[in-house]
Amino acid sequence: YSLADVVRMTTIEPAKALGMADQLGALAVGREADVTIFDVVPGRWRFTDTLGQAFTGEHAIIPVQTLRAGELIPPNWGPHPGGWLPEPA
Repeated sequence: YSLADVVRMTTIEPAKALGMADQLGALAVGREADVTIFDVVPGRWRFTDTLGQAFTGEHAIIPVQTLRAGELIPPNWGPHPGGWLPEPA
């Protein structure tokens, strides 16, 4: 997937699926701004899909900073032993 596809699939599409596209999934005047600044890290990374199937990718996306309802939330934890980066492939 392209980076634009990934962003769309994790913002606009879930908001539509929840029936909340008028409230979530995009930045707009009058809405609460939830924003994540992220970095794209090149390499060979090992990922696991929702069916438990392993695959490799050439980029990992890691959060740098998040703003949730006006509050800065540092990414000081992660889902992997090393933090946010997945295991190298």
